[in-house]
Amino acid sequence: MINDIKILLIDECPGDRKRAARALKRAFSRANIVQVKDGSEQFHEILKEQCFDLVVSESRLSWSCGQEVLEAVRSRWPGCAVIFYTAPENESAAIEAMHAGLDHYVLKSPRENGSLAAAARSAIWRARTRSPERDLVRTYNSMFSIARVGLYRTTAQGQLIDANDALLEILGYEDLESLKNSSTLNLYANPADRAVWKDQVLQSGWRRGFETRLQRKDGKIIWVRDSSRAVYDAGGNLLFFEGLLEDITALKEARDALVESERRLASVISNLPGAVYRCKNDRQWSMEYISEGFFELTQYHPEALLDHPELTYADLIHDDDRERVWEDIQRALKSGSSYQVEYRIHTADGHEKWVWEQGRGVFDESGNLLALEGMITDITQRVKAKQKIQQQYHRLAALRKIDLSITTNRDLSAVLEVFIDQVINELQVDACAVLLVDRARGWLELAAERGFRSPDVRKAAMPVGKGLSGLVAYESRELCIYNLSAFRKNSAGGDRDILNRLGYFPWFLNEGFEALIIVPLVTKDEVKGVLGVFNRTPLKQDPEWKEFLDALAGQAAIAIENAQLFESLQRYSRELATAYDETLVGWSRALELRDQETEGHSRRVTEMTLELAKALGVSGEDLVHLYRGTLLHDIGKMGVPDNILLKPGKLTDEEWEIMRRHPDYAYKMLAGIPFLQKALDVPYCHHEKWDGSGYPRGLKGEEIPLSARIFAVIDVWDALCSDRPYRPAWSSEEALQYILDESGKHFDPAVVQAFVKLLHNGKLS
Repeated sequence: MINDIKILLIDECPGDRKRAARALKRAFSRANIVQVKDGSEQFHEILKEQCFDLVVSESRLSWSCGQEVLEAVRSRWPGCAVIFYTAPENESAAIEAMHAGLDHYVLKSPRENGSLAAAARSAIWRARTRSPERDLVRTYNSMFSIARVGLYRTTAQGQLIDANDALLEILGYEDLESLKNSSTLNLYANPADRAVWKDQVLQSGWRRGFETRLQRKDGKIIWVRDSSRAVYDAGGNLLFFEGLLEDITALKEARDALVESERRLASVISNLPGAVYRCKNDRQWSMEYISEGFFELTQYHPEALLDHPELTYADLIHDDDRERVWEDIQRALKSGSSYQVEYRIHTADGHEKWVWEQGRGVFDESGNLLALEGMITDITQRVKAKQKIQQQYHRLAALRKIDLSITTNRDLSAVLEVFIDQVINELQVDACAVLLVDRARGWLELAAERGFRSPDVRKAAMPVGKGLSGLVAYESRELCIYNLSAFRKNSAGGDRDILNRLGYFPWFLNEGFEALIIVPLVTKDEVKGVLGVFNRTPLKQDPEWKEFLDALAGQAAIAIENAQLFESLQRYSRELATAYDETLVGWSRALELRDQETEGHSRRVTEMTLELAKALGVSGEDLVHLYRGTLLHDIGKMGVPDNILLKPGKLTDEEWEIMRRHPDYAYKMLAGIPFLQKALDVPYCHHEKWDGSGYPRGLKGEEIPLSARIFAVIDVWDALCSDRPYRPAWSSEEALQYILDESGKHFDPAVVQAFVKLLHNGKLS
């Protein structure tokens, strides 16, 4: 339908462009109108990528003239209708364009919109009734431009006539002119290839699938496939060559790789150890053919299965695997697929091997199963390697678990429980025990055990040097008995001493152990204890097993040393903290000796402050820091002269100014001591008030640290309830009323509420 058209509208005047678009939309209700607003670059991009039924353009543009637009459109779309929608002063240019093939022109005028629609309909109708040749040209040009393969035309001498964008992309050129300036002869990596190609095309008139190498503009060599023909005129004269070009570089590389892979595969198969076979599909795997590799695989000659029906391949398959193998093969045959199975076989010399079998069913034309054909390969080493890798993985995982336990646990008994689990699971032994050296007593004492039958093992302890474990600890030398019965039979000399030591614990003889390995746990040349592993059947002497045991022993020694170091560190830390606290108590007593008015005050306020703090949810380290801060709450008074501090009468304003400096003195005295950093809040801030009227910084509300707010209530309470030279002690009722009156002014209301509750419950004196 004529309404379903695509229109390109070119006009630099927004108003004219809008009026034209509106008129065209009224004329063609379902038209798709594309507008050129941004000049030459946008026009040529649209020209390159899209196809239109009608182009409406101004005859004069800042970036081009209408004639050039007409030529560009007709070159790209020969069957496209073109109309100039132009200003009256440009009418001469439009008339000139009519001679060059313009379909129509319309002068711009508000009254001419109907004329534009009529002209558009007429132009489209004429374009659609033009000669079929023009439509063919249009179709050819469209297909030429959008084709995904490279298309070209060249002269007989090799000069490029035309090429599409795909060819430019293949050869790495930005535009057609750049490619035209380069002779096609120069594109060939081997110029002789073009001569071969030309001869073949001229001889038969065409050449399909000619493969050669070309050089791109950037110098890269690519493989291409060329399918081309020679085009002649009516008189038989050669006009040009035309054809299509495909980049097959990736395909060529893949094909070469495939050929090489097939060559290698053929080589591998010809040298592959194992057996190739053909057999019946029965439960005996009755063999019809077996290759010579069967002897190397099984130590049976092929004739043993071919000529002696009393021995079948089924007899060689492990009893535990035979039924599974049969079922796997039958399942594959039923589904029409090949089969792959892994299983064990018995060889003629009594060994057990793992094999991998791959095969398929052979069917006749009617789909009847004739036989099985396949190959059997020895994979014993692969299976053992896999098992070894799995074993190594599990052992590394065990070491990792022990590492994590060491780094995340401070409790040595918990670490040793994890350790014992890993020892028994990974070394596959029946029992395990760890004994630690108590250097103060010179004894070995049990720290952890697992797998013993007698409960008496939990009481195991011995002097270093006694029994087998004591001997290992004393001499720092391992004891390895993998087969106790053989050891007893062949023992002599020093071995008898070892056998005698077995009876150090009578219950040990009843455990029935046939193998025991005891190793010292040593770090930094110091024996920390011993590790014993025990088994009720003899153990095979396996260097890797023993190496892993030694690694586990090293882990145990590290765990023990870390635990002992941590215990020592904790003990030293406690002793140091106690010494610090005793020093603070001494400072507090020194203050009381200096200021007789405050005798016993520090002890009382410290006890009450801690009670009140606990009621308010203070706990842990915060209580410790509060305790220290309370002891030192008046440490700043050491900087106040005696004549002011000990003055029996009322202080003057100047003296009060000096007295109020004691929190600053406290801060300066204690701020440089890291140990007391978190205890500074009370000495520095206990004279601050809730309403901001306190000193030394005038802090207000929750700006005041909680510890200082707690202590402020206790400090005032104790002061009011104590005798002073200038006044007697207040009664509890009077002091409590003062505290309540100052709630929200001097004191934090929440702290006062908690204080009153404790006081009423009798928890504060």
